[in-house]
Amino acid sequence: MGVVEYDGTDFEGFQIQPENHRTVQGEITKALGEILGHQVKVNGASRTDAGVHATGQVIAFKTSASRTLKNIIRGVNSICAGDWKIVDLAETSIDFHPRHDATGKTYLYIIDRDDSVIRRRFSWGITEKMDIPLIESGARVLLGEHDFKSFTTQSAHRDDVTIRRIDDISVRLTGNVIAIEITGSGFLYQMVRRIIAALVALAKGDMNVEDIEDLINNLRFDGTGYAAPARGLILNRVHYNGWDLR
Repeated sequence: MGVVEYDGTDFEGFQIQPENHRTVQGEITKALGEILGHQVKVNGASRTDAGVHATGQVIAFKTSASRTLKNIIRGVNSICAGDWKIVDLAETSIDFHPRHDATGKTYLYIIDRDDSVIRRRFSWGITEKMDIPLIESGARVLLGEHDFKSFTTQSAHRDDVTIRRIDDISVRLTGNVIAIEITGSGFLYQMVRRIIAALVALAKGDMNVEDIEDLINNLRFDGTGYAAPARGLILNRVHYNGWDLR
């Protein structure tokens, strides 16, 4: 298994898609096949959407090639495009699955109050006035186990299993950059981005804390109305029992 980081701007998501669609999983599969000399199946911990980035995506693959882990990393990174790379590799049990065995994930969302051109690929630029303590107040309402149906889309979860647990939400302000880190047991389609959109609406005065509570208590698919832009979201870390690559 290994850790991969990528700039998701020019990818159509992580998960492999039909021909002519550039995806992270597709690029990793192709590069590993070339270096290892045989076809591989790559599994990932999170099927990040188009435009979403990662510093801690976890992958797993099987190989019979007689190469050291360092040699595989060096070989893959020497031929991959400049917007992704393998950060680390480690051997694990043959039945390990990066998504099924994960106990939680941590996502980071960046909001740039300057809307800097330099940071625009990795942040949501918002120049309007925002009340940062209100973001923290709204975040507290979301902590714990809830049905997050209002923070996803109906088409994404036909089985209606929408209960998730959020363990921590932290808000940091550095200069004019707001970093919101969310850790939970797992996340629904667009759930993090819809949480961020709701917290931003709260901070701008377009919603209040009671509205956040209403979204939790009065369940409806797509209740938040919209999702924050993908470019500000980063898969930061995937958690497992007993060990961590990073």
